[in-house]
Amino acid sequence: MENKNQNEVYGPATYMTQLADQYGFAQHWASITNPSQPNYIAYIGASTFGVTGDGNHPNLNHPTIVDLIENTGHTWKAFGEDASGTGCGLNPPRGEDHFPFLSYTTITGSPSRCANLLPGSGNEVINAFNAGTNFIWLTPNDCNNMHSCSVATGDNYIHGWVPQLLTAMNGKKALLILTFDEAYTNPPYIYHAFIGPAAKLAYKSTVEYTHYSLAKMIEDVWGGGNLGQNDVSANSPVEFFLPGGPDFGLVANPTSVSFAAGGSATSTISLTASGGFTGTVGLTASSAPAGVATTCVPASISGSQTSTCTFSAANAGSYSVTITGTSGTLVHTAAVSVTVTAAGPVARFTFAPAYPQVNDTVTFDASSSTDSDPTATLQARWDWAGDGTWDTPYSSVLTAQHAFAAAGTSLVKVQIQDNHALTDTASHAVVVSPLGGGGAGAPPGYGLIDPSKLQPHGPIAILANTDFTAANGVRSGTGTATDPFVISDWFIDGNLYTTTQVMVWIESTNLYVVVENNRITNLAGTNQWEAFQVGHWPAILATQHVTFRHNSVENAQHAYGFGIREGSTDIHIEANYVGLDSTYEWLYGIETDRNVHDVTVFGNYVNAYTSGTFHTTGIQLGDVHVDDARRTTGVTAIHNTVVNATGTGIAAESAVGTVLAWNLVYDNYPGTKVIGTDYPRGLQTDWYANGSVVLVNVIHTVHWGIVVGADGGIFALNSLTDVDYGIYVLDAGAWTGVSTSGETIFATSYAGVANTAIRLPANF
Repeated sequence: MENKNQNEVYGPATYMTQLADQYGFAQHWASITNPSQPNYIAYIGASTFGVTGDGNHPNLNHPTIVDLIENTGHTWKAFGEDASGTGCGLNPPRGEDHFPFLSYTTITGSPSRCANLLPGSGNEVINAFNAGTNFIWLTPNDCNNMHSCSVATGDNYIHGWVPQLLTAMNGKKALLILTFDEAYTNPPYIYHAFIGPAAKLAYKSTVEYTHYSLAKMIEDVWGGGNLGQNDVSANSPVEFFLPGGPDFGLVANPTSVSFAAGGSATSTISLTASGGFTGTVGLTASSAPAGVATTCVPASISGSQTSTCTFSAANAGSYSVTITGTSGTLVHTAAVSVTVTAAGPVARFTFAPAYPQVNDTVTFDASSSTDSDPTATLQARWDWAGDGTWDTPYSSVLTAQHAFAAAGTSLVKVQIQDNHALTDTASHAVVVSPLGGGGAGAPPGYGLIDPSKLQPHGPIAILANTDFTAANGVRSGTGTATDPFVISDWFIDGNLYTTTQVMVWIESTNLYVVVENNRITNLAGTNQWEAFQVGHWPAILATQHVTFRHNSVENAQHAYGFGIREGSTDIHIEANYVGLDSTYEWLYGIETDRNVHDVTVFGNYVNAYTSGTFHTTGIQLGDVHVDDARRTTGVTAIHNTVVNATGTGIAAESAVGTVLAWNLVYDNYPGTKVIGTDYPRGLQTDWYANGSVVLVNVIHTVHWGIVVGADGGIFALNSLTDVDYGIYVLDAGAWTGVSTSGETIFATSYAGVANTAIRLPANF
């Protein structure tokens, strides 16, 4: 609700006053600031993040209560009354001012999260509740929320549907929080009530709470960690809850199984009791998609009993099996991921060197191939040109050597046959460079120059020219173009600095500096966001003349490798290694914001790996479009290798004239790792990244090879292999910022395209 002091609602609003008196009422719940938008941002992110005033589009890259909700396996939806559109195209009547979910890129950058942003009012809230949604947000329109209409109007609106919601809540551990964005008194106390069967009756408290307490409450009730912001020190309003009743949870061990088609695997289901639960839990199972048969023995358990659930399937594929436990009105689930492999061998191979030149001897090794029968013997044969003609006979020696006589891309295939005459085939694109170089991908020699020189050091923060000192890691130099400062040979272990946001941070400087031969590892803390950063997001700070070369970032689970923030100019990122193991949605190996200029990204190797189910991007150039004055210019990404990006290998957004050339992008999990519809993608231009030049890139083993979503691009001499779509030209308006006119696409080579080599817009 909107813009009312507590005394303007409690008392004058008849029904809302009745609710506050009947259930729980926080008499000292204070808003954060004025006007509206920063309060809403604080409600779901536990900080205003420097946002002031209304009408902002801040694109906040921070976790929110959505992360807490999803981290604990709960579901959510957010409704905006009288909004048009849906998803991240939702357009509430007040834009982002009263609907903070659109202000966080951690939400808008995720298609699955966007799907939870919907138009709706009280009826939709009740329907979502009845469907089992765990957390529901509603922003009423400006009349019903008292912003533009009277207190009586808003009170009547609440009275019109909340009784039906409370009826639906009967018998359930459920709660309605009725709150306001801001007050104008000192202190700025608002009306804030806890209503429903999980709330204490006729309970009032004068403990001091703020909007940051919402996140703290979710953390204390459901878990899921914390947001690392003001929630950490906020008071938790758990005093308003009734003690929990008898309940149980289900635990599956293991939570993922794999077996060959026609075989089976098991997982053990056990109970976790709380609140004195002593009941019997019946077990049922369902498969999505259908195809896995599950039998749990025994079919019901109690106390310390366990049940063994056996999974079997006839067809290869990936399935999610949900084990549902029911005891009276209590229902809980446990999920088991089931992978069914085809019977017979699984062909795999590696080759070295990764970037051969003409006439180099390349060694191919298929010894990592496996079979569903562990006693099977394997043989291999090879096709060096990918033309369907086997160039070698079957051999029990699973390695082979070959030299390529001409430069170009060859699709090398291996076929593995077992002693049951079952076969499987794998292929890799081998890019052969002319003598003297010129192939796609990072040239050999990226990463550390000399690991033996490394010495331990703490995080380095250079926030002005005067900070270039020995104490801040400077080894030599005077800061000129010919004698730059050198920060080198340091080892920073993130495990020792888990609350430090950035390990090497440079901002507001215009002297020349080279950062080289540094190793940063183990960035897993929830407040660790970058290994190396230039500038200071979300501020716009002029920072110039920084070169990063031959550094290594390893085990970055929660942090970008490199973050180049708005206002940065003349930045060079060269021959670095970045290794992710993302535990966070939309993590980037190398990232530049909008409004950066003259940035060179050359010769880097980015392994954008995730062992979880998170989207990752190897190299992100630019960001979502704000206005033309803040577009990125003069950015090039040349001769980089990006592997295992589950989102996009290399993306250009809100940039002009970006050059993407001689890059190598592929997945190797083995094969692709699919997280969400239409991912992973090789290269992508969108959000008005107009005039992009995309040349001589090699992309394989992804879903969409090259995604075209910005005007006036040139796409030429690219090689695409083992993709579902080669070049996918988006329909104009496919999502915000997509326009595709004036494109030039030519001289593209394809192999192993499952659907369409060049997909043109529907209205082409």
